[in-house]
Amino acid sequence: MTLILLFITILFIFFISIFLFKGDIIHPGMIISEVFLFSILCALYNLNLWKIELGWETYLVIVFGIVIFIVTAYVTTSNLQLFQWDYSRSEIKQVIKVPKLQQILSILFSLVSGLYYVKEVLRISRSVGGGKDWSSIMYYYRQATSYGVLGDGEGMSGIAGHLYDFTVALSYVYLFIIVNNILIEGIKVKKTLFIPVIICCLTTFMSAARIQVLYFAMAAIVYYFVLTYKKYGRNMINMKQLMKIAFFLIAIFVCFVSLRSVIGRGLSEKSANDPLYYFTVYAGGPIPLLDAFLKAPPPTSDVFGKELFFRINRFIGGTFHIPELVYISHKEFRYAQTGYSLGNVYTAFRSYIYDFGMSGLILFSVLTSWFYSVFYSFVKLRPSSQKVDVPLIIYGYMVSGVFLMSISERLFSIFFSVNSLKMVLFIYLASAFLTRLKLEK
Repeated sequence: MTLILLFITILFIFFISIFLFKGDIIHPGMIISEVFLFSILCALYNLNLWKIELGWETYLVIVFGIVIFIVTAYVTTSNLQLFQWDYSRSEIKQVIKVPKLQQILSILFSLVSGLYYVKEVLRISRSVGGGKDWSSIMYYYRQATSYGVLGDGEGMSGIAGHLYDFTVALSYVYLFIIVNNILIEGIKVKKTLFIPVIICCLTTFMSAARIQVLYFAMAAIVYYFVLTYKKYGRNMINMKQLMKIAFFLIAIFVCFVSLRSVIGRGLSEKSANDPLYYFTVYAGGPIPLLDAFLKAPPPTSDVFGKELFFRINRFIGGTFHIPELVYISHKEFRYAQTGYSLGNVYTAFRSYIYDFGMSGLILFSVLTSWFYSVFYSFVKLRPSSQKVDVPLIIYGYMVSGVFLMSISERLFSIFFSVNSLKMVLFIYLASAFLTRLKLEK
């Protein structure tokens, strides 16, 4: 009953946010209610199977956190409206052309770095017993890298990691160029532009992961709507666009589910018989898991910001040789009353509360909303003097932090890190290489 009431409440908040943000469905203040609605819907799909009995504290935490986020986003955006830019003159004036030599070099680079990365994956997997078949290789690699099995010096080569990261940065730039050119050329867009992105996705699949495909999808949606706004000077939301996005998301869903056994993810009997269940565990499980956390929280940690500042803590611990700051980020697995596994992701609100209590829920909901609202307003409303809008590309790289709030926390635990600074630098370098560097006479 509480779960159904929660869905109705968030649906009501969603309709209010449509009015507040003038139908801008990718504004952070709208995304927060959209993603929680989706996660709650996935939990409702399994309501009877999991015997969900949501507590009132969970109801209040989710509603309160979302309301704080939306209010902060609205106040922030309203104050930034004075920077509104007149888009009667379209910023999207021409197709962005990548010189042929740069295309060839970027494809070769993606191939070589991808093969080297996969070679490292095979080495690591075999060092812990993998190797009978591809699914086994992926399973052992993921276990080794995700759960602290490897010893010092046995992990992924630093060079392989940097090369892969640059391939990802390159792909974000290509993704932006593809979306820009589609808005001008339609289906006539040059198909070779897709090759580096496809290679990057294949490399990701071969390292027991699929999440990067979702990150690219989120970035592509943001690029499409922001560039459409820059072209027409207003939010162009209509049924045709919504249908395109729906088909796009369905294709991503099919890809996500189809690859589950290929990348070494074990399947329960229920998941094998019901692919939709497999997906709803990922998206809907965090709602009852947050409830379980609030009812039975794990012991507190002496490490400051253990969950929120994971990457920063690991960097400090590794740099200054502080062992207690070098730890894995995985949270405890939990199960439904009926014995089904719910996973170990608890929404972003879990990390706020675990590290800093209810005051953390308020503080970090405000900070996250403020950061994304300012960043979004900046990339949407400012004029861009360059063909390739690098700040918008970087926003697309980081936007998963709000898209995934109903699943896990990312802004402080992932993006506030040295690695993210490296990725920002790589995006700037990739953009310069593809569009500014002149290698041909």
